[in-house]
Amino acid sequence: YIVYRAFKKLPEILKISREMAKKPHKFIVMLGKSAQDQLNKASKDMIYKYKLIPSVTDADSKILLVDVQK
Repeated sequence: YIVYRAFKKLPEILKISREMAKKPHKFIVMLGKSAQDQLNKASKDMIYKYKLIPSVTDADSKILLVDVQK
């Protein structure tokens, strides 16, 4: 697993993930309250399976789980 927490916008995180990981992997991105907006903007670039799940610490926030196959 690779874990990201609000350091870049989602398309940039996807790019970094592809560059860093050489094998299939999963990553977790803590997106916060703007999760759906970020996902909508990045979805044209996403070719991976993903799930958006509620955060346990904030009812308005979401966590993105992505399964990346190289």
